[in-house]
Amino acid sequence: MKNTVLAITILSILNAMPQVATAQEVGAKWVIPPVMEVDGLNISPRSSDALFEVKKGKLFGVYNKKGQMVVPAEYNTVNILTCGWIFASKYEGNKQSLFNEKGQNIGLPYDRFYPSNNGFSVVMKDSLFGLINMTGEELVPLKYKGYRIKDKGLFFYSDTKEVTYATPSYYITPNEKRKAALGVKEFLPGLYQVSFSHREIGLVNEKRDTVVPPLYKFGAVHQKGYIAASLDEAKWGVIDTKNKTLYPFQADNMGTWTKSGLLPIRYEKEWGLLRFPSAEVVIPFGKYEYIETYDAENEQFIAKQNGKQGIINAKQEVIMPFEYEYISSSSHVTNSLTVGKGKVGFWYRPNGFVHEPVFERVRNLEDSLVLVDSNSTYALMDAKNGKVIIPFSEFYLERKLDYFIGNNSYSLMRKPRPVAIEQVLYDRNGKLLYGPDTVDISVFPDGTFFVRPIFTDTGNESQHRTADGKVLRRLPKNGVEVQDRYWIFSSTNQEGKYVPNTFSYLDPPGKENYLNKKQGSKLNENLFVFRQGKFYGYTDIEGRVIIPFVFDDAEESTDGYLRVKYQGKWGVLQNPKFDYFAQ
Repeated sequence: MKNTVLAITILSILNAMPQVATAQEVGAKWVIPPVMEVDGLNISPRSSDALFEVKKGKLFGVYNKKGQMVVPAEYNTVNILTCGWIFASKYEGNKQSLFNEKGQNIGLPYDRFYPSNNGFSVVMKDSLFGLINMTGEELVPLKYKGYRIKDKGLFFYSDTKEVTYATPSYYITPNEKRKAALGVKEFLPGLYQVSFSHREIGLVNEKRDTVVPPLYKFGAVHQKGYIAASLDEAKWGVIDTKNKTLYPFQADNMGTWTKSGLLPIRYEKEWGLLRFPSAEVVIPFGKYEYIETYDAENEQFIAKQNGKQGIINAKQEVIMPFEYEYISSSSHVTNSLTVGKGKVGFWYRPNGFVHEPVFERVRNLEDSLVLVDSNSTYALMDAKNGKVIIPFSEFYLERKLDYFIGNNSYSLMRKPRPVAIEQVLYDRNGKLLYGPDTVDISVFPDGTFFVRPIFTDTGNESQHRTADGKVLRRLPKNGVEVQDRYWIFSSTNQEGKYVPNTFSYLDPPGKENYLNKKQGSKLNENLFVFRQGKFYGYTDIEGRVIIPFVFDDAEESTDGYLRVKYQGKWGVLQNPKFDYFAQ
């Protein structure tokens, strides 16, 4: 019974003690545990992270991925080759040292070293040259007056002797191999690109058998296995994945494939349309001045007659008449149509509505609502029917998320004050949500917006509002602004002390999570570095805490790595919002 009471008492004491986060409880995976008592480090998975440079004061050394010292921080310069050679030097006495990946100084007998990223180093002593490997073994003795690099190795020579030593290729790290493997993407199902001298391309199958020899430059590729290809970059043709010629190599230009296998081709400056694999002529050469696939899914083509653009299908039925100097991309929901001296209209493709070209410019083509400019006035129109949503005015309209903001820098020039910008804010239905007023308006992804007055007579507070006008929070006008799109910055003066505070637009009103951005830092690889109290942590772009505020110091993400100082010692975390190899 006494033992039971004692165990319960000890457990109660342990539970009451403050809990210290371990190295595994910081919200991200440790690449290197926090064990290094250094002033800084430089590490990246870009090539090899097995060894990396550290700094103590003004001197440098080398550690391994366990955070263990390999070469002490006693050197003015350190150079690490990915094969593991460590070349270090001290300014005093111009002393050089050569270490292997285990930190063994195998350069002690020599005066100079010329390490290569294949695990071999030319060495020199008393003006004679030799060759060693990473165990220090002399492969070529110190008996030669000079050396030269040859195709397959090194050539050493003296007055009476000469020798060639065949060295292997440069060392390729596991990360480089992984990166290269990810770079070999499927060209077509079961087929992969191979190249010769990074110019000529061919195809191999999953067994690495060559199915198309590396002879070509590839152009447009169809998923059925038809490939536009060239032997000399001047004349083109079409081959299949068995290297069979489907069309003689007589084309001097080609367009883009359609879904069914139609391809515009130019031969001797005349355009035609062919169907593959038969190479049947669908539209004769010379019928149009130009043909290119406009909509591959619906098999529509932009063509030119008498210098004017129009759109046709494979049966040469006219979809848009040949009346335009320019028709914008089919990827747009709304297409702009240009005629004459720069007059622009629009075509809403889903229902076929066309507005005659009378505007100077049509913008926001990725939407069914288009912004139109005419005689220095601006409006918003519904491309489906041409209805005016926001009337023409001097306010230059721009889309911001699901809002439209208008800016007018002219209306204040007649007033006795500096030129400023009046702003207005509309929703997609054309409802005026705010303004016009001399304010700066920022909109947020959740549909709320932030208003900051510019002059004293336009208000004495900044406001965060909902779309229906409800004020979510009120802040002083001075020292307040929106930063990095999603953050509200508010500086305060408490008892004569300047205090900068930043919080996310997502923070509930009255429950702001005030943070301080690390000086000089910016969003990098999807993370911000912020400080809360005495400790640093990481948030995403919208302010969600990704890695908690537990670090003595923290640096921006680089190549997916976060260098942090945790409980007095440095370590490295993996950025959970960034994958170096994927990105």
